Amino acid sequence: MNKSKFDNSEVGEGRLSRRPRSFTSRFLGMTGAAALVLGGAGSVFIGASAASATIGTQTVSYSIGAATAVPTIALSNAVASSSATVNNLVTYTINFVSPVAIAAGGTVAVGITVGNTSGTIASGATMADSTGGWGPLNVTPTTAADNTANATAGAQSTLTLAVPSTQAVKAGDSISIVLTGVANPTVAGTSYTVTVTPQNAVGATSAAFAITPASTTVTAATPTVTSSNLIPSAVNANYTFSGFTTNAVVTTSTNTLNLTSAETTTSTGNYTAPVFPTNASQYTLKDSAGNSYPVTGVSSISGGVAISSSTTIPSGTVLTLTVSGVQNPGATSPSSANTTFTINSSIGTSAPTTTAAALDYGTAVTGASFSASNLTVGGTSNDTVGFTATSAIVAGTGNTITVGETGATANITLPTTATDYIIMDNTTGNSTNPTIAPSGNQEVLTLPSSFGVNAGDKVSVEILGVTNGATAGAVTDFAVATFSDPLVVTVPQFTLLATAPTTSQLSATVTPNTAGATASYTLQGITVKTAYAASNVMDIYFGSGTFPSFAGAYTITDLTNSASSETPTKVVVSANNQVAITLSNSLAAGDQIVISVAGVINTATAGTYPVTLDANLEATTATTFPTSAVSYPNGAFVQSGAQVDVIAGGYGFGISTQAAYGAIAAVDPSTVEMGSFPTAMAPREGTLIQVAGSPGIWVVGANSTIYQFSSASQFLSDGYSPMQVVTVPNAGSLTVGTGVPPTAAVTMADGSIQNFGGTLYVFDGGRAFGIPTPAVYNQVEASTGATVITGMGTPPTTASIADGSMLQVAGSAGIYATYGGTAYQFSSIGNLTGNGYTGMYTVTIPGLGTLPTA
Repeated sequence: MNKSKFDNSEVGEGRLSRRPRSFTSRFLGMTGAAALVLGGAGSVFIGASAASATIGTQTVSYSIGAATAVPTIALSNAVASSSATVNNLVTYTINFVSPVAIAAGGTVAVGITVGNTSGTIASGATMADSTGGWGPLNVTPTTAADNTANATAGAQSTLTLAVPSTQAVKAGDSISIVLTGVANPTVAGTSYTVTVTPQNAVGATSAAFAITPASTTVTAATPTVTSSNLIPSAVNANYTFSGFTTNAVVTTSTNTLNLTSAETTTSTGNYTAPVFPTNASQYTLKDSAGNSYPVTGVSSISGGVAISSSTTIPSGTVLTLTVSGVQNPGATSPSSANTTFTINSSIGTSAPTTTAAALDYGTAVTGASFSASNLTVGGTSNDTVGFTATSAIVAGTGNTITVGETGATANITLPTTATDYIIMDNTTGNSTNPTIAPSGNQEVLTLPSSFGVNAGDKVSVEILGVTNGATAGAVTDFAVATFSDPLVVTVPQFTLLATAPTTSQLSATVTPNTAGATASYTLQGITVKTAYAASNVMDIYFGSGTFPSFAGAYTITDLTNSASSETPTKVVVSANNQVAITLSNSLAAGDQIVISVAGVINTATAGTYPVTLDANLEATTATTFPTSAVSYPNGAFVQSGAQVDVIAGGYGFGISTQAAYGAIAAVDPSTVEMGSFPTAMAPREGTLIQVAGSPGIWVVGANSTIYQFSSASQFLSDGYSPMQVVTVPNAGSLTVGTGVPPTAAVTMADGSIQNFGGTLYVFDGGRAFGIPTPAVYNQVEASTGATVITGMGTPPTTASIADGSMLQVAGSAGIYATYGGTAYQFSSIGNLTGNGYTGMYTVTIPGLGTLPTA
């Protein structure tokens, strides 16, 4: 593949949009950069007059130059408070250019001179050679005695670092040394210097820098707080306070951390404050590195306790405090309390900065679920909310169940008629209609005085005639709570769809599908084979579960004729899980329907169970073309709510701003599709990404790790296709790896061409397609731009192909996208772009082989 093919990639090729800028330009700035030199240039004396030596009849000369000096180092002192204060544990970054070569295993000595008191160099160290291309690497001091060097006033302490045994330093290489855990002196001063001495060279010393007095206040980031038990008044709860930072040293009983609490306005009932223990052994204090600071004293103060340690805690330390044996705050029924916890410091007479974290106490329902008969925007739906009561709803007390959205904007509108709400205790079989009262976008359902629910009962709330909003997207704030379980629980998010599906594969969805849970069952992809008249009976046979006989728990939604959607007039459940549904409306032959059941109790035994349809029903045979929001091809834009992700390797990279979206859309012509984000935790191995605005190209390896190519030649020689690089806004949660990137033979990257024993194969979606002739190879190579690489093991010619793989058969105009192991052919360019795809990542293959098509 010659370079011109990359540089001409901005030229359009028919309907397949190629790169809007050349591939080679992606690597500008990655190679050929000048070495970074800080602190001035060193000098080398060459050619001084020298003595001569006579060897036989020949005379030769050699020169002895002056000793080579190390350039003045550039030193960076990085601490959390941005100033070098006494007692800090700090990190030093030392950059210099070595004027001499250092052989593998050679040494570099780092010395610190303290002017007026003692300090310490700890053992944490890394050393990198940015010119030579290695590092950063953990560096082992040459002897055990070098692990930690203690400095006395006026003396220099030295830490000797060994160059890795497999590496070497060339003269002129740029070196960076990072020392961690350096303890600043305990007294402020200005005579603090660092000296660096490479082996076989004269060292250089930095200019003196100041150590400033310590701050006397605490600046704390907002911490988080968790508790092992949130039941009011419970004893022996374990608390963890994480992420607070001290900006001053905490030592002895006069310098303490104060932990206090207060009731907030959202608490209800007769509040009692939490009780903290005063036994120091029940407190553990650690920093982010896991170092412990023993708590030696705990004393009661107003609203809480004062905690002291006999060990110095340096300023800038991020701390985690754990406390065992706390008694939770209490409140009368309903059992709820909201408490704010504050951590601050009492040092000297200064006013400390306070930081608070809060907890809600009380009980909550479990197993919250949601199902809807219709999720099309603007449609009318019958929705079901299911849950298990943690605390009993006692009859006769006027208890309530609250359902609806907690946010300020209503995505769905709940009905305002009490008879549209049916509350079912699926454990006892009792049901009732409540009275209702609106509360924002929620409805408060008051149960009749004769109706109660036992603790542990499985409950469902059927809501008839819900109106879906006009905007497609995810609904994330629909919640449920009861008078006895007042903590709000949000149901799993659901998505309003722009258009209703017209056809689908037969499927049964159980939400939640946990053994023993109260669930909603939805059967989709059903076509009426023979017409039903009103009052006819429809039979469904389920392989497991306890199904309600209450007709209001069942909904039949007719996707073809909405006027035929209904709640049946009668339901009879037989011992063999035959559910006989007496219809209230007629259903025409050919109508596509969805059957929903609320309040089913799942079997207690995990497994896979069948569903058998009535003889008058059959599975829908037609299929809906999978949109990009279903198959997740490279370069797709998927939107859920206000958030947009760009897809790479089946993984969604969140786009945080309009500017970031514009930068990606400038090189990616995909249209935005509404839907749900992919659940993949990382892109597939072999996925190629480039962060917008950055010249580097990365490949995803094993364990969610990405590796950067050092040059275009490395990229090509490793067998990757430049046509498969996806522009993303950032690296997400991926880990940056060190070392050489894995080759396309290891990652089975899309578009790679691999040689297995003389036979060439092109890869897409993890599957290998054999290339039969040189003519076909030319077409494949023109599509991928990949250099042939030797394959590993056996070519995966029958492997499952990843969803969203884009394929074009050599010599054919047709383009396919894969989903569920099937290749779906686009009927037109409009069909392709209208479903959110782009032809940019299409791989030319010799043929579909055994892939089924639709």
